[in-house]
Formats: sequence, structure tokens, C-alpha cells
Amino acid sequence: MIRDMIGFFKKEKGYSLLFLILLVTYGVFLAMPKQNEPAKEHTSAAVDQFRQAEKQVQSKIDHAGSWHYFIKKRPLLNQFLKIVSFFVAGAFSIGLAINFFLLFNPAWRRNLTSHLGPPDNTHWQISMLFKVILLWTSASLGLNLIFLGIRQYLLSDLSMNFYLLMHTTLSDIFCVVFIVHIIHSAGGDWRDLGLWVPRGRMFKEVMMGLGGYVAVLPIFFAVLIFLTTVANFFHYEPPAHPLVTVFLEEDKRSPWLIFYSVFLASVVAPIFEEIFFRGFCYTLFKKKWGMGWGMVLSSAFFALIHQNSFAFWPIFILGIGMAYLYEKRRTLLPSMVLHVMHNSIFLAYFFFAKKVISQETGSIF
Repeated sequence: MIRDMIGFFKKEKGYSLLFLILLVTYGVFLAMPKQNEPAKEHTSAAVDQFRQAEKQVQSKIDHAGSWHYFIKKRPLLNQFLKIVSFFVAGAFSIGLAINFFLLFNPAWRRNLTSHLGPPDNTHWQISMLFKVILLWTSASLGLNLIFLGIRQYLLSDLSMNFYLLMHTTLSDIFCVVFIVHIIHSAGGDWRDLGLWVPRGRMFKEVMMGLGGYVAVLPIFFAVLIFLTTVANFFHYEPPAHPLVTVFLEEDKRSPWLIFYSVFLASVVAPIFEEIFFRGFCYTLFKKKWGMGWGMVLSSAFFALIHQNSFAFWPIFILGIGMAYLYEKRRTLLPSMVLHVMHNSIFLAYFFFAKKVISQETGSIF
């Protein structure tokens, strides 16, 4: 690996220069005096208010004696949760059955595998990832400077959340553009990323994605419940996701920004992330270190990029499931469906919990 990097720097003079420029730039930023900067808050006031409201609801549950008695006095909530529980129990049962047959029935595993079409990525090299990261980092830095100037001199009334979402959207687009450019330079095209669907197989691939999500769900929640239990035991409070802050801060101030945030998180981000982590990174890692390590390394990279130590293992499990689907189906559509499904469900859960907490405490978020 080190030899490959040395060879890369010797061969790719332009990228080597870009790497040095980025190192110097970030070094200058780190060396700049910070004594006059205000202390950065770890959480926003909206997040703190929401957490206080959560504690109030938990106190009500404790006072009622149990969760069962708490919801028993709220008929509509009780009925809704019964319906949700029915579907969750069904999904868990189906997921366990799918996993059982995949483990012990070879015919199921053979039927899962698609032998059609791309990707065939024999021309790919691990250095392509380094090139994309360099280009993306440069674009991200440039966007930061542009938005800083716009906010400072032109549109100072717009919130930081707006600029955060615009930066995320544009940097994701740039990332995909850079990936396609690097692949095209190596003699490939966008189909090598799994961006294709076999003729007449759209519905089947969508169902594969839904089935894949149901299959990974029991493992995902087992890990999540274990981590939650450990966190409660040590009184650890996981940090809020950046989008949670946006949802809480902009709910009354900019509802349109909430709609865009939901669209970004439930549709745009899953598609872009599947292109990068499964279509690009997994394929590179698989070519270099084999299928098993390719799944592990791409999933670990996927989990690390979310910058949440608490959520690392649940996200890692999802990454493994999506990489496995891509390996078997040879198209990104099933893993995209799985990813969209997962993000949409968790967004729905957040807004449902927010509504219940708001009604129980009289808080406005």
C-alpha cells in the first residue's frame, strides 16, 4: 500500500501538487489564532429544549408505572402503536425467515445471484479513490469559502442550516461528477458503478432491495438495542445528528427547508452514498483485497464518515447488507432501495416522536 502511494505521487504530479496545496491550506487554518473566537456550543438551544422535553415525557411514563399504562390512557396513540407493532413484528419474522433460508438453503443463495451484465471493473486502481478524495476535498473547501463570502457580503439573513444543506448537496454532486470523470479517464463509464438495471427487471430489483432491508432489520435492531442498553447503563447521551438540529431549529422559521432536508436525507443522500460507497469504494476494495475485505472496509468507511461513534456498528451492519446486495445483484438499485427505505423509516420515526413529545409537554419545536 505504501509502495502504491509512493508510486502514485511520482507518477501523478498534478495530484501531488494538489495534495501539498491542501496540506498547506489546512495547516494555515489550524495555525490561525483562535483566542478571539466565541466558544463553540456542543448542542443548539433547540436540541437542548427537545432533550428536556424527552425527559419530561419519560417522567410521565415513570409516573404512570410503565409504558403500557402510559399509552393505555391515550387511545389514538395506543391504536397507532398497535398497528406499527404488527407490521414491525411481521417484518422481523419475515427477516428472520429470509436469513434462515439464506444460511441453510443453497438454492436461495443461487437464486439471489444475478449473472447479468456489468459491472466489470478490471481497469480500476485503488489510486482512483485517492484522486476522488483530493478533488472532492478541494471542491468542498472552495464551496466553504464561496458560501462564507456570500453569507458575509450578500445573503447574511439566511441561516447557517441553509448553507449547510446547500454545501452538502453540491459537494455530493461534485463527488459523483469526479467519480464518473476518473472512471471515464480509466476507460470505463457510469455503468461500471452499477448504474444500470437489466431489461424487464426493475420490479424484481426493487423487491430485492425491500427484502434485503427486511433481512438486515433483525440484526440492525439487535445491535442498536445492545448499544442503547450499554449507553443507558453508563448514562451516555449520543450526540444529535446534524439533520436533527436542522429539523428542530427550522421547523417554524423555514418550513420549506425542512421539506428539502427530508428530501435530501431520504432520497438524494442514499443515492449518492450508494454510488460512492458501494458502486465505487466497495468495487475498488474488492479488486484490491477480495470480496470479504471489500465489504468490511467499505462498510467501515461508510460508518466512519457519519462521525458518530454510537451509531458506528448499526451503520456498519447496514453497509454490509447493501454491499452484499450489490455483489449479488450487480446493480445498485436494490441497495439504493434499501438505503432509501431505512432513512425514510427513521425520519418518520423522528417526526412521530417529535409530535408525541410536543403534544405531551406543550413544547413547540
